[in-house]
Amino acid sequence: MKLHTKIFIGMLSGIILGLIVKQLNLPAETLSLITAWVEPVGKIFMNMIFMTVIPLILSALVLGVVEIGDLNKLGRMGSILVKYTLIVSFIAVMIGVGLVNVFNPGKKISPETKEYLVQEYRTEASNAQNYSDENKKKSIGDIIVNIIPKNPIHEMGHAFDVNNSGGGLISIMFFALILGIAMTAVGPEKAGPVLKFLESLYDIVLVIIGYAMKMAPYGVAALLFNMVLNVGADFLITLAWYVGIVILGLAIKKFVVYGIILKKKKKKNPWQF
Repeated sequence: MKLHTKIFIGMLSGIILGLIVKQLNLPAETLSLITAWVEPVGKIFMNMIFMTVIPLILSALVLGVVEIGDLNKLGRMGSILVKYTLIVSFIAVMIGVGLVNVFNPGKKISPETKEYLVQEYRTEASNAQNYSDENKKKSIGDIIVNIIPKNPIHEMGHAFDVNNSGGGLISIMFFALILGIAMTAVGPEKAGPVLKFLESLYDIVLVIIGYAMKMAPYGVAALLFNMVLNVGADFLITLAWYVGIVILGLAIKKFVVYGIILKKKKKKNPWQF
């Protein structure tokens, strides 16, 4: 059975089991005991995914830069890539903001669900708001300085911490870029050992991701089971509405935005491409 089929079965199983247990009207102590056993499965799955992000970004970016080899070529490609990224990212943000303003998926959340989400994620929301308020006070110069990490190891350890005052993942990407450029500059003879280490790290991380994906059906089932048990099935309708809007946004970007770029810049038929 293919992985996506297993994940789909896990989604259905989590939803159905959550609805069944919720309808049984079990005592609060029993529900807490069930949650205590099921919840770690979902969290373990998510943690396995998150723990591969940093080594994957670091190794993939460095290897990509080193593979280009020519620093002049890298500079030209980097300039084009930055322009492309800024333009496409701006368009993507506009599409996202436009779809949210038109469809407003948050309106479909019931008052009970809103209250639960507020209580459950109050601390995270407060930290995120404080972080946002601090960033608003920063100048463009401060933001640029933050991208360059004082301690790359610290940024790797706190990349997913909302209270981290550094650049997070962007700082790690900058460090990987500089490391790749420096390795290219010193040549393969001196950079060889580090290059072999990063190649091995990249291959190992892909294997770990494979392990995590094998756990995906059970992790997804556990996450949805707890969500349905704590919030109810109404939230799934809102979630499905949100997912539909996201898919619509991705479709617009893929078929319209990328289609126009292919047609104008590469003179290629988007449908044939």
